[in-house]
Amino acid sequence: MTSGIGDIELPSISAAVLAGRPHPKLYIGAAGFEDRCLAWLESAAAEHLVPEHVITVQYLPRNRKNRVVAFKRRIDMLGVPAAEQTSLTYNRFDPNQFCLDLEHHLGRLSLDDVVVDVSGMSKLLIVVLLKQLADRCKGIEVVCGEARVYYPLERDVDLSVPPRNIGTYLTKDVYTIASTDTLASVAMQGYPNLIVAFATFNFRELEALANELSPQMIIVIEGEPHDPVDGWRLEAVRAINQRTEALAQSPRKVLKTFDYVETMAYLEEVYQTYGGTHKVIIAPTGSKLQTLGVALFKFLRPDVQIVYPVTSDFAKEYTRGCRALWAVRFEDWPGTIDMLTEYRRSDLRSLREAIRSAEARVSGRTESRADAEGSM
Repeated sequence: MTSGIGDIELPSISAAVLAGRPHPKLYIGAAGFEDRCLAWLESAAAEHLVPEHVITVQYLPRNRKNRVVAFKRRIDMLGVPAAEQTSLTYNRFDPNQFCLDLEHHLGRLSLDDVVVDVSGMSKLLIVVLLKQLADRCKGIEVVCGEARVYYPLERDVDLSVPPRNIGTYLTKDVYTIASTDTLASVAMQGYPNLIVAFATFNFRELEALANELSPQMIIVIEGEPHDPVDGWRLEAVRAINQRTEALAQSPRKVLKTFDYVETMAYLEEVYQTYGGTHKVIIAPTGSKLQTLGVALFKFLRPDVQIVYPVTSDFAKEYTRGCRALWAVRFEDWPGTIDMLTEYRRSDLRSLREAIRSAEARVSGRTESRADAEGSM
């Protein structure tokens, strides 16, 4: 176990072990365009591991690069009956309908043991999905494929030009800032916005957040790669996101891309500092495991708002292959959420006690002054 916030204990990340694992009640995966979106299904086939039910998420707008046919073929090869296969669509530009469809479908399934494969999922989809599963399942195993190669390659990034002339990589222009009703918040309306976002190879993501939401401050989280060989990416992303004066002057924090607990702990630090004076908005544009941290933080602090800068398209080369499968297993998912809720309540109780103590001190001084005046 690893912990990072108060007395909260959360499971650590470890290599996914499929050999000897019980058959999951439900597998949820997305038919994305990366090789790694098929890795868990291929490993499950090798171990004859057959989920009782499968939910396949297909993306809208449709992208011909998405592995929809290959994804379906591998599910069929596992031997999952057609009647136990469900396909749901997720519109990247307007994800609200997905929330309704998923809620309707989950009501008829056994959810004792759910595998959530985030390898092919968009970051906002990960947060949306875990939020929808909040009170519906006993155990969740979040699995993520680590790509063998991440693009762009070091030779493809030219940092010799001025920051404002550096291009974008991996994704194209931002089409919209998306959210869902379940991730919105009416707290702190009228207060200045504070955005916490993760720097990427596309500086336009942070620019769009700044332009659309007009924050008083943007805190930029920079990802420290899991593999030291990829260490150059940290400096490259930093240089790319100094394209504008506003982003160049933003406070920055380096966090490990494979440490979701560290992400949660830092978000709580930001919340403790600014939550009483700002509307805190988080854009989970970091790694998939950092996004897990954002999803759990939403349970910890439901008054924060989650938004996402949805790009119009993706580069031809994004990642290649799958080096390893990683897992975070929550044996008692409702208990984890209760633990996060109790942390928040204890925080509120401490605040109330502080207010009562302050009121008592003021009342005591007032009574002492009145007694003194009465004795004159």
